[in-house]
Amino acid sequence: MPLNIAIEVDSLAAHFALVDEAGLYSILGTSALTSGSARGEFASSLIVRPQLSRPTVLKTTRQRPLSLAAREVIKHIRAIAKSWSALAA
Repeated sequence: MPLNIAIEVDSLAAHFALVDEAGLYSILGTSALTSGSARGEFASSLIVRPQLSRPTVLKTTRQRPLSLAAREVIKHIRAIAKSWSALAA
């Protein structure tokens, strides 16, 4: 089934308003479930085919050196992301 992409918005509130008031469908990340679907306002379904990926960015400052704690957190985040990408392959 081909998609008919009608609009792109960044606001979660706008997504929910378009679904609720205009009868459109929306593709959102799982974090959106706590905002609408989990409260019973909307139905949700997991898209399994095609598999969708979502880019993630780790941003740090260049204004000062990172603390040891920050470097350790980054190391763990990278290891977790690498293990997730291996699972997805």
